[in-house]
Amino acid sequence: MTSIRFLSLCLTLALCLSVLSGCGVKRDAYDVPVIPLPETFRQTPATDTSSDMKFEGIPLDSILPEWWRVLGNEELDRLMDMAMARNQDLRIASMRVAHTQARFEQAMGTRLPTVSVPARVGVEAPEQGIGDNPRGESVRSRNIFQISLRGDWRPDIWGDQKAEAEAARYRLWKTTFDHDIVSMNVIAEVALAYAEYLSLTDRLHLAWETERVVEQMLQAVQDRVDHGDATMLDYEQQRSAVYGVKAIIPELELQRDEVQHRLSRITGVTPADLETTGETLESLALPRMIPGVPSSLLLRRPDVRSVEADLLAADADIDVARARVLPPLDLTSQIGYGSRYFSEWFMPHSLAYNAIASLTATLFDGGVRRKERDFAEARNEELVELYVRVLYDAVREVEDALAVLRRTEQRLAALDVACEASGRALEYSQTLYNLQAVDFLTLLMTERTHHQNLDDRLQVRLDRHRGLIRLFRALGGGVPVSAPLPGKGVRPDVALATVGGRIQTDQLVPLEETGVIWGLEEKTPASADTWLVELSGLYDRAAVLATLRDLRQEHPELMIDRELLALESGVERADGEERIHWYRLRLLPETSLEEAEAACRTLQRAKRRCQVVSP
Repeated sequence: MTSIRFLSLCLTLALCLSVLSGCGVKRDAYDVPVIPLPETFRQTPATDTSSDMKFEGIPLDSILPEWWRVLGNEELDRLMDMAMARNQDLRIASMRVAHTQARFEQAMGTRLPTVSVPARVGVEAPEQGIGDNPRGESVRSRNIFQISLRGDWRPDIWGDQKAEAEAARYRLWKTTFDHDIVSMNVIAEVALAYAEYLSLTDRLHLAWETERVVEQMLQAVQDRVDHGDATMLDYEQQRSAVYGVKAIIPELELQRDEVQHRLSRITGVTPADLETTGETLESLALPRMIPGVPSSLLLRRPDVRSVEADLLAADADIDVARARVLPPLDLTSQIGYGSRYFSEWFMPHSLAYNAIASLTATLFDGGVRRKERDFAEARNEELVELYVRVLYDAVREVEDALAVLRRTEQRLAALDVACEASGRALEYSQTLYNLQAVDFLTLLMTERTHHQNLDDRLQVRLDRHRGLIRLFRALGGGVPVSAPLPGKGVRPDVALATVGGRIQTDQLVPLEETGVIWGLEEKTPASADTWLVELSGLYDRAAVLATLRDLRQEHPELMIDRELLALESGVERADGEERIHWYRLRLLPETSLEEAEAACRTLQRAKRRCQVVSP
């Protein structure tokens, strides 16, 4: 009866503390501060009513996830596929999401009871205990046979475990947004590097043409010197101009080589493996954007969402720190059999059990727990300020990009006139010089002015494309829009943030998605004679499709009759909506081990890491 009363007392204590949990420090909701943003950007040009009435464009938010396609360049599309399929920074970010998911699941598991099966078989001597054997008697031993079922549980009476799990989930979401930040930056870097490469190609063509023209003029001056119509001063001045142009060409070639090397790094290949066609900058379209893009669109940027998730995690950490000041309740129960004799191990009289409820209150710890709470609150305040700064930085980046677009458009219009005027001036100077109406110095200065204007115009065209690329990046382009973060409380309305803004471009054609088998691990086609080639790393959905297109582009023969199997390796959801999937990729089918190894060697020669696996 005593044991029954003790068990009843433990259960009563647990029930009382469970009721007290309603008075715990865990809050029901965590809020994201509402930061006032301007409705429009300062650099937005004045609306032209007559032209806007004729403006038929595509909604801006519909093209932002794959904004580079509006530039209308197939080679750029191919480079984007290479970057999303092979870029090492993206693969690293994907692996960080995977191991953060594992830590989150660990945090969720700590809220559940721990059940163990302690088993013990041993011998002890002396049987009375150390130091208790009677003097003069021989030492006698005893056997111990014991096995039991034990349960340990710390009820979440103050809500600290729930708050800790919520903080872990928000940090998992932060990692997914960090992955999107890498993706957004990689896409912008590819576009910028490719635009710079094309611009340097244009400048090289101009330099080669300038070299041809000045060499022709040098020969003309030489002829005039031979006839006594020009001086050696004229000849040496023109000769200086020729070799000045020759000195510029290696510098431009060096700059283009360096940009190509940077482009190969971003796309995940070595410089020797990257081939470009050498098109001109005019091959990149420059779509027109309608004024009035709302600044609230910035709330969808992944760097803003990342700080938002970190802020909510820090808010939950405050509840964790507050709850851990209070005394925790630990419940332990154990039941099993124990005996000194093996033959009586599992007999009814060998049954043993216990139940323990312990409540530990800390009277003095030097202020450690209180300071942990102060740290959590200070960290939360810091992240609020960081959230404001990131949002305002986003506004500034958009303003800068819009300013670049406006100012470069003005500069380009002026340079078009300057190039036309300097070209005519050069023609007049050449004619007048041949008639000996102007001196050679005038002709030389006119020539230099014209070619400098042409080079300046090429650089301004590059600046204009840079401004457009920076604008797309500043608006969070390159990543899909995700749902608001889970949990109760005030959240930025990212759905409404996608309203507004249109862009004038050709209608986008959906990319080909056939050739990918989306499936779980247990749905893998398997047979005794099937082998698979697995690509290294983890991939999100966009990277899976990019990898398929990249494989078809780079290895068309290898991909004949082969499909890409995307095995789900992890997923994060909130309120029933999926946030991000990541997959492991395998090529199938391979009917023999030799065929699979040959396919893997082909991929490895192309700097793709892979391995042969059996399902």
